[in-house]
Amino acid sequence: MGDMLSSAPLDGAEDLITRLGGDPAKIAARAHVPLAALSDPGTLVLSYAMFDFFEYAAVECDCRTFGLSMAQRSSLAIIGPVWSLLNTAGTIGQMVEDLVKHFAIYSEASVIGLEPTDDGVLMSFEGRAGHCESEVQAMEYSLAITCNELRRHCPPDWAPSTVQFRHAAPADLNLHHRVFGPNLMFEQDRNTIFVDAATLQQKRQPTVSEDRANAEMALRKLGAEQRASIAARVESVIRTHGSLNDCSLQHVSTSLAISERTLQRRLAMESTGFKAILETVRADLALKYVTQSSLPLAQISELLGYSELSVFSRAFRRWHGQTAKTSRRAKVS
Repeated sequence: MGDMLSSAPLDGAEDLITRLGGDPAKIAARAHVPLAALSDPGTLVLSYAMFDFFEYAAVECDCRTFGLSMAQRSSLAIIGPVWSLLNTAGTIGQMVEDLVKHFAIYSEASVIGLEPTDDGVLMSFEGRAGHCESEVQAMEYSLAITCNELRRHCPPDWAPSTVQFRHAAPADLNLHHRVFGPNLMFEQDRNTIFVDAATLQQKRQPTVSEDRANAEMALRKLGAEQRASIAARVESVIRTHGSLNDCSLQHVSTSLAISERTLQRRLAMESTGFKAILETVRADLALKYVTQSSLPLAQISELLGYSELSVFSRAFRRWHGQTAKTSRRAKVS
């Protein structure tokens, strides 16, 4: 995909990298990010290159918390026109719904899902398949700026009820706890923030109905111009579903409010199908689980919907040209 973003998320990166002893120009070149993007937030950058920039910077600077450190210098204002609508929301719940509903207008490189529960909602954050070897820093950055925005409208001691990450925990969790609070879980089936019902009802100010109407109209126009393909929408539903054990065509069609037959026909018009998209997501998540977590391969196999480890192992070799054990050893070394 040619998904281009404003380089606003990189604002402050040059200073931070220099302070950490790294070479900003070297990292930008490796990630194929224009050097001008580090000083001009209006520079357009390929979204996946920005993901890579965060990962390379963390390694180059030997800074496991690079994404979190960048989040302290940023805010949800990076999402541009969607931010204008969020600023008119009357409650945190409305703000969350606005963000999830319209996020694809900002970028299709990532997806945000919303799963209602009995006592709140799960907001899940995922990168799209097949472009970045690692997204640890980008996911931590994304969850952090979202958490920071929620905290802005809550009591001073507020923290999310739970924050989950797919990847393994770092050795030092001090900054993670300062950003997210005490309720952190790693090596989970997705990246999520749980927002409780009381927080969702929290009032926001100011709310100007006329401004909201104008912001919604502007986003509808942008959305019509940038309508995501049906394949991209299917991938988004699959990615934010969690465990793939029960992620079926029926589930996806229900989520999209499209009949199964119509969904299959529209996917065929884009030269793909449900099984092909599911396979792409499985291949992508398999590599991330194997290289970014220490979960046993049998558990990863189960999370991806395989009944037997041997079937998963054959699929992994087909996808990535080597065994899962070899990929994990290579990452560790």
